[in-house]
Formats: sequence, C-alpha cells, structure tokens
Amino acid sequence: MRPAVNSRMNYARLQLKRSFRSFPKIFLMSLLIFCMASALFYAKFSSSSSKSDYSKIKIGLVENNEGKYFQMGIYALEHMDNFRFSVDFTQLSSEEEAEKMLYSGEINLYAVIPNGFIDSIIYGRNKTIKVVLGSAQAGLGTKILTEFLDGASSLITDTQAGIYTYHDYYANHLGRYGKKERSWEYELNFHYANLVVGRQALFGTRELMAGEVLSLGAYYLCAMIFFFLLLWGLGNAFIYIRADDSMQKVLASRGRSSLLLVASDWLSCLALLSSVLALPAIAFIFTIGHAEGFIPELENLDFFWRFGFLVNLIPAVAFAVSLELFLLENVRDTVSGLSLLFIVAVFLAYLGGCFYPVELFPKAMRIASKFSPGGVAFESIRSAFRENPSPWPSLLTAFYTLLLFVLTVFLRRRRILHE
Repeated sequence: MRPAVNSRMNYARLQLKRSFRSFPKIFLMSLLIFCMASALFYAKFSSSSSKSDYSKIKIGLVENNEGKYFQMGIYALEHMDNFRFSVDFTQLSSEEEAEKMLYSGEINLYAVIPNGFIDSIIYGRNKTIKVVLGSAQAGLGTKILTEFLDGASSLITDTQAGIYTYHDYYANHLGRYGKKERSWEYELNFHYANLVVGRQALFGTRELMAGEVLSLGAYYLCAMIFFFLLLWGLGNAFIYIRADDSMQKVLASRGRSSLLLVASDWLSCLALLSSVLALPAIAFIFTIGHAEGFIPELENLDFFWRFGFLVNLIPAVAFAVSLELFLLENVRDTVSGLSLLFIVAVFLAYLGGCFYPVELFPKAMRIASKFSPGGVAFESIRSAFRENPSPWPSLLTAFYTLLLFVLTVFLRRRRILHE
C-alpha cells in the first residue's frame, strides 16, 4: 500500500519541482504584472479623488418640489464668500441617484430636502433635512460643520448690518425713530435670533451603512490585489498548457486518476503563487501604515489586523488558482491560453466592480455581480475593511473554487479518455 501511495505522490513532487524550476522568470513576470495593476489603479484613484488641500466639498442636494425659492437659496449659498470657495452643490433628482454618487465618490455627502421645507422655515416649524455621508469620510463632518458655522457667522453679520441700516434709515433720512420704531427693531432682532438659534435641529445626520462604505483608497487597494490575482496566470501559463496528453495517458494507465493529476497541478500552482506573494506580503505588513492619508480606515485598525487581511486573501488566491487551471484545460497552445486568461480576467474584474463601482450598474447587473465568481471573490477581499464582515462572500468564493476544480477534473478525464 505504501509503495502505491509514494508512487502517486511522485507526480506531485515532480510537478512542484518543475514549477519552481521556472520561479525566477515567473517572479519577474509577476512583478511586471503587479506594477502594471498598481499603475492602473493608482491612476484610477488619482482621477477619482482630489489630493489638493483646497478641493471643494461636494454636496448633493435632493430637492422635493421647493420651486424657485429653493433655487434662490442655493444660488445665495453658492455665492456667499464662506461657501463658494469650499463647497460645491450638485442638485439631484432622487435619493437613489444621490446614493449612487456617494458610493462612487462623486460627492462627499448628500442632503434630502423635505417637502414644504421653505414653508416650515417661514412658519417656524423647521422640518429636518436628512444628511447622509459614508463612514469613510474621515473628519468630513467636522469640516462641514466649520464651513457651515463660518457661513452662518457671515449670514448673521450681514443680516445684522441690514437691521442697523434700517435703524439709520429711519433715524437719519426719515428723521424719526421713536418708541414704535424701536419696538420694531427689537422685535426684528428677537425673531431673527430665534430663527438662527433654533436651527440646531435643522439637520438630522446619519452615516450610510456604517462600516460598509469603503474609502476610495481601500476600495482600489482591494481592486488592485484582485486584478493582480486574476492576471497572475499570464506569467506561468506555459507550465500548465499541454499541446498533447500522451504523458497524462501514460500516468493514467499506471493508476494515477484524473483527480490526483489535477490536485497535483493545483497544489504546485498554489505553492508557486504563495511564494510569489510572500515578499509583497511582508512589505504590506511593515509599510501599509504609511498609507493612512489614502486609506482612512487604517487609523482605526491595529497592527495585527494586517495579518488578518492577508488571511482574508486565501479564498481569492485559491479561486485564482482554480480559475487558471480550468481555463488552461480548454486550450492547447500558449497564445490561446494567454488570450483566454486576459479576456476572462478583465471581464470578471469589470463585472466584480474593480474598474467601475457596482453600485452604479443597473439593478439587474448589480444582482448578477453580487453572485458572480468575480464579484464574490472581490467582496471577500473588501470584507477585511468592514466592521461586521459577512462570511458569505468567502463561502461563495470557496464554492466557486471547488466547482472550477471539479470541472477541471472532468475536462482532464474527458481529454484522456477521448483523445
């Protein structure tokens, strides 16, 4: 029994040695692919977020039939000195549109103006504006509050100037300023103070899916890693592409099952990928802390989280190995294999949301992405940044990994028996 087991393991050892014989070349190819993916997503991140300290806060406003008075109010805010250089208002038609823009990073927050808001101010009822921002907008609430208070300060100063201009007009130009006019001025100041001081309940703020909305930096870091895993097979495809199956038939005739042959290839490919990732993993552990300016979530994560993040990559790494072997089992030459790998990698990355946030897709496409192999594998990586990660993305990724492995065994057996 033991000689038979050793005989079966010989193929696995030989395949492992064959794979690592080309390790230097594969490592250089992997480094090139990693640099390409990094450059692509750094450019994407740079175009999606302004690094300028003087960039404006982008606020979406969802109007609910407030008419011309609402437009006049927005115009006034946009042209106040304290707002026009720091806040950019975007008028939106629906809260769904606003939420999509918040997910994609096009706006920093959005406010929903309730029906009858202007009338409520006139009659002193002060309906609440709903303000929604993502939890990844570190310090944004404080910044917005500062800008709002600066704007309110200017508004109070300018209005007070108007009130006392009224005083001067009556006293100096009309030549009268008696008890009645003094009472009017007092009443005007009193009502204005009530309107300003009573605005503390004007805004009701909530975080959108606290811990669920990732910053652009965290999102594109995960996207870069996942896209690299999908493309990694381009550097080692030559090892697993077979022009003929004569050796596989000989091994099968000597008792090596298709399951054993595929498992040996799978383990050698996994070991090769793990070796390639070892150096970047060490660099990640000791350098990711310097990226807090790009990834705000890191401020609240301790050092040991970095090891947890690497463990979180295991399902996606296993999926990438199964996907590569499954695709290469369908081709016989290198050109076809590389072309197939690249096309499928780009398709899965796009459908998963690497290049374009899934939240901006049509509803049917969002559902398809949520359950697609690329979508769940990408989500399994992103879940490391979430406060309450769900185990389902990792479990679904493991399911797709096993499914691709079984399909590869089926294709290998079919090739051996029918060719």
